[in-house]
Amino acid sequence: VDALGIRMKRDFMIWFCDQELRDYKDSFRPASDNARLESVEKRYTWLGVALRAYNEVWKCIFPASWRMSEMILEEFCCYTREALTKELEQRHSVGNLNVKVLLSALQKTIEFERDMQKKFLREAVSFTRMPSYEIEDLDDPDMKKTDASTIELGLGKENMKRRFHARVARNQLQYLKKMKAEKEEKAASSSSSSSSAKKSALLEGEQEESYEYDEELAVQADLAIEKFQCLLSSCFNPYMSIYVKEVNKLMQTKFDGIMEAETWDIGENERNKVLSSSQALMLYFKKTMDNLTEFTRNQAFFDLYKIFKIFLKQYGEALARKISTFAKGGKAPQDTAGKDMAKMIILIVNTADYCSGVTTQLTTTIKNRIEEAFQAGIDMTQEKKYFDEIAANGTTALVSDTMSALAPSLAKMRSQDWENWEEVEDQSPFVPMLEKVFTTKMPLIREWLFPVHFRFFF
Repeated sequence: VDALGIRMKRDFMIWFCDQELRDYKDSFRPASDNARLESVEKRYTWLGVALRAYNEVWKCIFPASWRMSEMILEEFCCYTREALTKELEQRHSVGNLNVKVLLSALQKTIEFERDMQKKFLREAVSFTRMPSYEIEDLDDPDMKKTDASTIELGLGKENMKRRFHARVARNQLQYLKKMKAEKEEKAASSSSSSSSAKKSALLEGEQEESYEYDEELAVQADLAIEKFQCLLSSCFNPYMSIYVKEVNKLMQTKFDGIMEAETWDIGENERNKVLSSSQALMLYFKKTMDNLTEFTRNQAFFDLYKIFKIFLKQYGEALARKISTFAKGGKAPQDTAGKDMAKMIILIVNTADYCSGVTTQLTTTIKNRIEEAFQAGIDMTQEKKYFDEIAANGTTALVSDTMSALAPSLAKMRSQDWENWEEVEDQSPFVPMLEKVFTTKMPLIREWLFPVHFRFFF
C-alpha cells in the first residue's frame, strides 16, 4: 500500500476504519435506545471490545507507523461527538434534559477520555529503552492526583507533561544508579587490574549513553496528552447552564439552613473565634467548586463565581443587620436569651475579618481554575471591602457597647460635688462599678477579638 502513494494509503485507512465502525454506527443509530444519553457508557464499552479485537487480529499486520488504533479511535470520537451533540440539542429544545442524566453522561465521557489518554501514555512509555519492570505504573498516586483537574479538563497540562517527563527521567536515573552500584560491587569484590577497571568505566559510560533520556518519548507523551483532551466532553459545555441553575437553588436552600442554625455564639473552648455559619458557607463553596471543576471550567464556572458573589453579599448583609444598632452608636438592646452582647459583636467582627480573607483566597482559587479567557472578569474587591466595613462598624459597636456599660459609673462620677469634697475616702463609690465593667468585658475582648481589631478598639 505504501508503494501506491500517500493518497491510496489514506483511502485504505479510511475504508478500514469504516469497516471496523460499521457495527457501531448501526447499533447506535439516531433515535435508537442505545443512542440516548442514558446509554452513553455502552458506546465506550463497545469501543473497548472493538480495540481489543483489533489488537488480537489486525495489530500485527499493520505497520506501527500507521497508528491504526488511534485512527479508529479518532473516527469513533468524531461520529460520537456528532451524535451526542444532536441528542443534547434535541432534548434541550423540548426541555427534556435532566441534570442527573447530563452529569452522569458527562462523567462517563470524561472517564473515557482519561482512559484513552492513559492508554496512549502507556504506549509512549513502551517505546523507552528502559526494562519494563523499571517503569512506574501510570496509575500511581501521583497520576491519580491529576484525574479531575488535569487530564479531563486540560488544567495544568504543562504540569502533567513535566511530571511525566520527570517520572521517565527518574526511572532512567534509578536504573543507571542500580547498574553502577552492581558494577562497583563486582569491582570491589574482585582484584581486577587497572585495565579491567578502565574497561568497567568504559562500559559504564556506554550504559549511561544508552539510557539517556529519550526526547522522542517526550514527544509521544505530549501527543497522547493532547490527543483526546476534551474531544467529547466539550460538547456538553453549552448545556451546563441547567446544572448551574440547579446549583443556585441548592445553594439558596443550604444558605437558608445555615443561617437558621446559626446561634450567634460559640463554646468557650472553640479554637476559631468565628461564627460557625461562615465556615459552613465557605466549605460549601469549596465543595460546589470542586464538583463543577470535575466537569467544566468555562462559562458555567464563571456563572458559579457570580453566584458566590451573591451569597457573599447576602451573608454580609446578615452580619450587618445584627450589629446595625451598635454601629449607629445607640444603646445595646437587651438580648432575650441573656447572651453577652460584647461576645456576639466580637464574633461578628472576627467573622467579617475571616470572610474578607477567604474572599481573597477564593478569588485566587477561581482564577487558577477557570479558563484564561474568563480570568480578567474575576474580581471580588467589592465583597472584600464590604466585609472590611462590617468589621470596622462592629469594632465601633463594641466601643459603643463598652461605653454604655460604663455610662452609669461615669455619670455618678460627674455628679460628685468635687468643689465641696471635704474628706478623702479609701475608695470612691463609682470605682467598684468601673472595676466590674473592666474586669468582666476587657478580658473577653482581649482574648477573643482578633489583634488587628483589638488595637483599633483601643
